Amino acid sequence: MVSSVWFTIALSSMPLAAADTVTGRTYPDDGKACISCTYKGTTFADCQKTGANYFWCCTAESGSPGMGGEGGTWDKCTEGGTKEAAPAPVPPPAPPPPTVTSSGLCTWNAFTNACDSKPYTDFLVCYLMGTKANCDGAAGCVWGATAGTCGSTSVSQDAIKVCNSKTAISKAATNADCTGDGCTWSTAGLSNGNRQCTTQIAADTVGKQTACGGLAINTQASCSEYEGHSTCKCVKDAKIQTRSAGSNDRGVITGTTYGYGLKAHNINTPECSGANPADWCADRWCIVDPNDCEMKIRPVGYTTDRGDYFSYETAGNFNGNSWVGTQTCKDFANSYCTAEVNKAMTGNPECPCVFPATMQIRASGKPNYVQNSPYGYGCQAFDQFKKQKNSGSLSADDCSGDNPADWCADQWCVVDPNNCVFKARVVTYTTANDYSSYETCDTNFQGNSWVGTVACTDKPNSHCTAQENTDMIEGNPSCPCVLPAKAQTAAANQPSYVTGAPNQKILKPYAYGYGIKAHNDGKPECQTFLADGEKNDWCKDKWCIVDPNNCAMKIRPVGYTADRGDYFSYETANPNFNGNSWTGKVKCDDFANSYCTADVNTAMAGNPDCPCVLPAKMQTAATGKPAYVTNSPYGYGCQAFDQYKDGGTSGDCSGNNPADWCEDQWCVVDPNNCVFKAREVTYTTASDHSSYETCDTNFEGNSWVGTLACSDNSNSFCTAAENNGTNNSSDGAIQLAMSGAVTAMVLLGALTVL
Repeated sequence: MVSSVWFTIALSSMPLAAADTVTGRTYPDDGKACISCTYKGTTFADCQKTGANYFWCCTAESGSPGMGGEGGTWDKCTEGGTKEAAPAPVPPPAPPPPTVTSSGLCTWNAFTNACDSKPYTDFLVCYLMGTKANCDGAAGCVWGATAGTCGSTSVSQDAIKVCNSKTAISKAATNADCTGDGCTWSTAGLSNGNRQCTTQIAADTVGKQTACGGLAINTQASCSEYEGHSTCKCVKDAKIQTRSAGSNDRGVITGTTYGYGLKAHNINTPECSGANPADWCADRWCIVDPNDCEMKIRPVGYTTDRGDYFSYETAGNFNGNSWVGTQTCKDFANSYCTAEVNKAMTGNPECPCVFPATMQIRASGKPNYVQNSPYGYGCQAFDQFKKQKNSGSLSADDCSGDNPADWCADQWCVVDPNNCVFKARVVTYTTANDYSSYETCDTNFQGNSWVGTVACTDKPNSHCTAQENTDMIEGNPSCPCVLPAKAQTAAANQPSYVTGAPNQKILKPYAYGYGIKAHNDGKPECQTFLADGEKNDWCKDKWCIVDPNNCAMKIRPVGYTADRGDYFSYETANPNFNGNSWTGKVKCDDFANSYCTADVNTAMAGNPDCPCVLPAKMQTAATGKPAYVTNSPYGYGCQAFDQYKDGGTSGDCSGNNPADWCEDQWCVVDPNNCVFKAREVTYTTASDHSSYETCDTNFEGNSWVGTLACSDNSNSFCTAAENNGTNNSSDGAIQLAMSGAVTAMVLLGALTVL
C-alpha cells in the first residue's frame, strides 16, 4: 500500500520470531529474561549489540517490536548484560543521528541499516525518541500530543494518527469521513476501486518514500546506485500511474509508482510469477528522461502516460535479454537490441540511416522534446505523441492530441544526402545540418500531408506536394532551370562548398547551381562589397543552371563546378534583373533580353572589317551533326562553341586531349561583308559562314583550317592541299569536320592529282 504511514510499515509490521526454548540472559533487577527474536533480518539474542552503539534485549511483553520507552518490546542493556536503569530525573541521552549517504532520491541510514527516501530520513530518528523530553531535545522532531509519539517536523505524527483512525476500506467509508485534519481520500495502493484516508502529502514525496523505503535495498552501494547511470538517470519525481488498456494481466499498476526507481518492476507481476519466468523479469529498469539519456530508451507500454520511457542499461552490468535483444544497438553502442530492431533501424541500403546517434540541440522555436535527444537517428516515429508547440494553444492535428496529423506516426531517419537515392529533406527541428527520408524507413510509404502524396518531379521514387513539383519548374519558360538536380563536384582550385548532392531546403531540393537561388550568398567570397554597384553585388543575385540547348537568353559557364556542361542564367531567375558588376549592365548584342559589359559586347562583335552576325538566333543541327547545336545560338558572337562538347563522329572536344581547334573562338559572319576567308558552317541547317580570324587578331591557324596563309586570301589560314586547289568547292568553302579529317583531305588531294 502506497501511503504516508511508512514508519508503520518499516517498524510496526515486522513480526517477532518465536522465542527460543533456551532461557536468555536475565536482568538482576527484575528477573526478566532476554529471548531471541528477529528484527529487519537480524536475529538478536541476549543483550546483543546492534548497528548502533547500544546493547538491546528482546523481551516477550509485546508482539510489536518498537525500540523505545520502558516496558516496550526492546529494552536497553548495560555492557555487563544487565538492564540499564533509567537515570532519574535526567532522561537517557538521545540516540545519535543516523549517518546518511545522499543519492538524490535515496539516502543510506546507518542507524537503521536501510535505504530511506530523503524526505523521510529524519522520520525514523524522531520515532525512536520514546519520551516527550527526548523528542523535544532532538533537532527536526516534534512531540505529537494526539499520537503520543515523536514525529519529524516534515510529517506530522498527529496528522498520521488522525487520518489512520479514519481509514475504512469498506462501503461505509466516505470522502466526508476523511475530509479535514490534513487528510485526503485516495485510491493510492488499493485495487478494485477501494479508497482509504491518508495524510495529505505531495504525490512526488509519496513516490520517493515508496521507491526507497519500500524496496529491499540492503547495501549502501545499491542505495547509491538507485538513481541509475550518470548519463541516463532515473526520473526522481515519481507520480502515481494508471494502467494502460490491454495490460490487465500485468499486475497492479494503477495507484502505484510503477517504473520509478531502479528495480525489477515486473518481478512479482502475474506474467513473471510462473515456474519459468522470462529472463527479463528479474532485470532492473527505471523510467528515465528521454531528453537526458545517452542510452537506448523504450516506451513504457503498461502505463497511460505516453511520455514514459525506460532503460535497462542504466542499471549497469546489463547484457541484454530475450526481450530487447543481445546485439549491440546500431544507434547506441552502450545498449542492446535484437537483430530485427537493428535491421529495421538501418533503413534502405540505398539510403541508409546515419549512425551512431548523437544528442541533438533544438533549433530556435522548435519543440522542447528535441533537445538533448537522439532525434532522427534510426528509423522511428520521433514526433509521435509529442507536443509540437512549447506554449500556447495546440493545433487540432498536434501529435499529442486525439487527432494527430498523419505524419506523426510515420517513421523516418537522418540520412546522408550524398548517399541516398531518395529525396533528402532538411531536418528543421535541430541546429545540425541533418537531412531526412521517410522512404528509406518504409517501403510502403505513400506520402503524407507534410511531404505530399504525388511522385516528385526530380525524384519519382519519393513523394512531394503538387506545389513543390510546380516550384521545381522554375525560371522563364524560354530558359527554364534544369531539373532534376545532380551531385556536384568543385572544379580545381574552386570553393569546396560546391561539392555536394542534391539537398532539400523545404521546397528546394537543389545542389549548387540547381534551382533559383542566390547560390553564393553568404559564402566566403561574398562577405563584403555587396551593395548595388560594388564589386560583389552579384552575390545577392539569384540564378540557376539552365540547358544551353533550351535557353533564349544569355548563358554563361558555371566555372565553380567540374562539369563543363554546366551553364547558368541570371535573367531567367529574375524578370527584373538589370545586370550586376560581373555580367555588366548594358544590353547584350547577341541577346537583347540579357546584360553584358561593354567589353564583352566589343569582343563578341569581332573585327569591324568582318563583323559577327548579331543578334543571335536559335539553330537546328544538320543531319548527323552534334545534338548540342539544336536550339542553341551556335555560332553567334565570338565564342569557342565546340569547347568541351562531345561531337561524336564529327569530332570530340570533351576528352582529355581535344583537338587544337576546339578552344578557338569563331562566329557566324556575312561572307559578303568580311575581309577574311569565310567558311561554310556545316553543323547547322542554315546557310551560315564562319571566320576564326575575325575573333582573334593573333589567330595562327589550327589543324582543321590549316596553318598556311591562304593563296586566295593572305590574311586567313588554309591547308597546303587547299592552297593547291585540290580541295576547294565552287564557293571556296570547306566542310566542318573533326581534326582527323585533315589527313583525309590531304590524301584525297593526292589521289586527285594522280
